[in-house]
Amino acid sequence: MKALTVGIAAALLTAGVAAQDQGYVASVRSSWNRTKTLVSSSAAAMPESGYASRPTPDVRSFGEIIGHLANEHYMICSSFKTVV
Repeated sequence: MKALTVGIAAALLTAGVAAQDQGYVASVRSSWNRTKTLVSSSAAAMPESGYASRPTPDVRSFGEIIGHLANEHYMICSSFKTVV
């Protein structure tokens, strides 16, 4: 789970540097693709029994984090769909 968090943070932090070279849209697309790959690979690699695991009782389980990301993705994409 730490690798997932570090991967997402690194992808988001590099977006600013890449924006200077590739342009904003290309940078965001690159960051999104990298993050999407990290999240989906992490979800696929986690055994079913691991989805309930929590680092501490106060932290969301792995399954809850994946569910949260899916909900946020749906919310963001659906808001763009209504604009376009």
